[in-house]
Amino acid sequence: SSIIIKNYCLNSRLFTKGFIEAHSGDGILSGGEIHAFSYVRAKKIGLEQCPTFRVHVGVKYGLNEKLENLMADKDKLEQVLKDADGKIRSMARINPDIKNNPKLKSIITSRNLLYKKFQTADERIEQMIKTSMHPTPYVRADEDVFPGAVLVFYGTENVIKEQQGPSKFIFNKGMNKIDKVRPDAPIDEAEITEVSLDE
Repeated sequence: SSIIIKNYCLNSRLFTKGFIEAHSGDGILSGGEIHAFSYVRAKKIGLEQCPTFRVHVGVKYGLNEKLENLMADKDKLEQVLKDADGKIRSMARINPDIKNNPKLKSIITSRNLLYKKFQTADERIEQMIKTSMHPTPYVRADEDVFPGAVLVFYGTENVIKEQQGPSKFIFNKGMNKIDKVRPDAPIDEAEITEVSLDE
């Protein structure tokens, strides 16, 4: 799902798992909070003397919450495994013969299934992170980007300090920073130009 703005969008909170475009009519995105997975493109990002607002790209919205839930599930599994180990030790002291102790056998079987799930928790977390990060997100302004816009790529944040004309911003993974390129530059062949960004 993506969002296409027909004219302008001011002081709003926009969240999408796709892209956000506003390049028809006035084509203005300003104020509020903007989250897009792949890219944000508008004629103008911000307005003169607009309040600070954030434009997030590159990460699916809600990733942090999903990761916290997975980590909490992993912690719960770890506690259940510890409790099961204690119960197994206690029951084994009373009757260590698994053949004649079906309850102990059942708990051991359940514990083994839980342990397999626990072992794959880190893989599930890694997979969620991988699928929630866009490989080439960008922010593009066909006319202007105004001071106050805060560009956020993968959690790396930079504030536009001076008005920029037509611009495209990408994430330079090698340098772990946001770079400005020609607006029409393909992402993989982008030529880096000077840009005024906070470090």
